[in-house]
Amino acid sequence: MLKREKAIQLLIANGYDDTLATELPKLFVADYFEKGQELISEKLDIFIDLVQRGDITPDENNRVRFAYMEKMTANDFNQTNSWGFYYEFKHHITEEFINIVKRRPLRNVLLNNGVLELDNGYQRYRKEIVGSPQEYCDLCEIHPHTYNAKQTYIKSRDLLAILLNKGIKEESIAVIYSNCDMNSTPSKENSDGNIYIDYDAIMTLGNIPDYALAKSKNK
Repeated sequence: MLKREKAIQLLIANGYDDTLATELPKLFVADYFEKGQELISEKLDIFIDLVQRGDITPDENNRVRFAYMEKMTANDFNQTNSWGFYYEFKHHITEEFINIVKRRPLRNVLLNNGVLELDNGYQRYRKEIVGSPQEYCDLCEIHPHTYNAKQTYIKSRDLLAILLNKGIKEESIAVIYSNCDMNSTPSKENSDGNIYIDYDAIMTLGNIPDYALAKSKNK
């Protein structure tokens, strides 16, 4: 069950609760990121399979390109801006969230208590939906280089965790980066935005006998 579903069910069954109405957007965002992680994990599995089958070959540096990454810039940390990467993310999440909460019967509960406004095409939820840019300092949008791959928003720390869980070591990955450190401050620009993975690191996943034998003979 999606995290938001229990809150929605309680609002419908028991009537309006301000705490639940405030928590609902946070649960929606958590669901959104979890779905994005599942999508990236699936696309990475497909990518690894394509590389090991020989459909994707390495470049001159013995790397394969998994995806293109867009990320936060210094401009996105200025909350007065109405354009840029963070603004596009905020607009996307807000639109997706409103589409969920304006469905009946939840819509009626929220409208009757003044939390949701739907008037002549104007849509507004009177609780915070998306937090500040600092809360999303390592936000990125991933465009996988696999067939029919849909781009998705994810946090770079979660992306790195997915890659590591597949058995790809961090030193074999170039480049996972974010625009924040432990103090959530922007960092310097880095790389061309592509995520490269060492070809050998992928080919040795699953202990492919033929590849391991060929590598040992070439040493």
